Amino acid sequence: MEKEHKNMKPGKYVAICNGSNFKGHYVKVFDFPAAGPYMFGTEVYEGNVDAAWYFLNRVNFEACLEAVYPIEVFEPIMAK
Repeated sequence: MEKEHKNMKPGKYVAICNGSNFKGHYVKVFDFPAAGPYMFGTEVYEGNVDAAWYFLNRVNFEACLEAVYPIEVFEPIMAK
């Protein structure tokens, strides 16, 4: 069995979320920084948390997250 890929590098990611009442999906493109301001200091994300954690804890805590992918996964589709 393949080990699950953890998106722990800074970059641009795509979150796939369930819509309200689980009727469809919506996507949200977001930046996952190496570090960022939090409360009275700086929080280091790179190597400590993955992009899914960052999305749910710093971007949209109300989302029903299904998956997070690096935006590069979608480049072949966007190029057409």
